[in-house]
Amino acid sequence: MQVHNAMNNIYVHYLGREISIAQHISNGITSVQEIADVSDLDNPIRYDKTLPSLITALQELQNEIDKQIWGDQPRGESTATAAQKPTGSAAQEGQQTQTQ
Repeated sequence: MQVHNAMNNIYVHYLGREISIAQHISNGITSVQEIADVSDLDNPIRYDKTLPSLITALQELQNEIDKQIWGDQPRGESTATAAQKPTGSAAQEGQQTQTQ
């Protein structure tokens, strides 16, 4: 299916950050395919038309955010404040319950 014009934006959240996933097509030509932390739109990560490329870009951004929050510590083992700790997933809640 050929798309001629579309401005696709999806917003998701991760550790309190808003993440933009964008794909813009004009006259059948893709002009934008990138993801970015909305608080840092000057440094988007580009992806191509493949699913593995999008997944890789998302993982790269996730790793950047993790490093900003957790530093060089493995996820969840730094001195981050409670407001910065990830919540919401059953796996993470289970880990927190087991360590308390």
